[in-house]
Amino acid sequence: MTSSDIPMPVRSEAIANIKARVMRTVRLGPQIEAPFKLSERFLRRHINERLRMAVLIADIAESTRLSLELPSKILATIIQVFSQEMALLVIGHGGYVLKYVGDAVLSFFPAEYNPTAACTTAVKCAVSMMSIVNDALNPALTEMGYPSIYTKIGIDFGQNLIMIYGKSNEESYVDIIGPAVSMASKITSIAGARQLIVGQDAYAMLEQDMQSRFVEFSVNTYRWGFIDPVTRDPYKLYLYSPY
Repeated sequence: MTSSDIPMPVRSEAIANIKARVMRTVRLGPQIEAPFKLSERFLRRHINERLRMAVLIADIAESTRLSLELPSKILATIIQVFSQEMALLVIGHGGYVLKYVGDAVLSFFPAEYNPTAACTTAVKCAVSMMSIVNDALNPALTEMGYPSIYTKIGIDFGQNLIMIYGKSNEESYVDIIGPAVSMASKITSIAGARQLIVGQDAYAMLEQDMQSRFVEFSVNTYRWGFIDPVTRDPYKLYLYSPY
């Protein structure tokens, strides 16, 4: 496996800094502004265009149970911490945060010039997300009396349409629609805690060395019945398994 393809462990000093920021967030509220303006600026340059991109959705696992068990303020704080730290990781990996959907962070990595690099970077970002949740977020949360959380992540790749909902290219709401967004959302919905799953289109774009870190993910057809529109075969999923 080449060094460029191996998701690097997060340095201990970075873990300490993230943990400190998480604790400030718990005490004082979010430490950054929502980073949507960066993605808006990018998307407004491509309105009505179809762009290839890797789409990454990171969600808090078992969030429905947490919403039933936790006081609203505690739940809101946990979601703020999670969304803030996941967004910072996306930006740090050169991606864009499109929006927050409840407790999920929807992001994308443009792939017009190098789909392999975009998909590989998305996977590396996802691996960092799982590491940060385990090594920084949870220690900080538990130290302050909050419950631990886990993330589940779905990634897929494809062409999506950039569109606006209104007449002004500068002010109207801009969004992404298309198969990669839809499939990434559906993949995330069937993932379990601490699972990273990619769709076959994203998997196909990874270099062979990175592909070796995934195994085919078996899922019952009643939970996953999607068909590849070209081959008419079941659309395959792959689970990250680094060991």
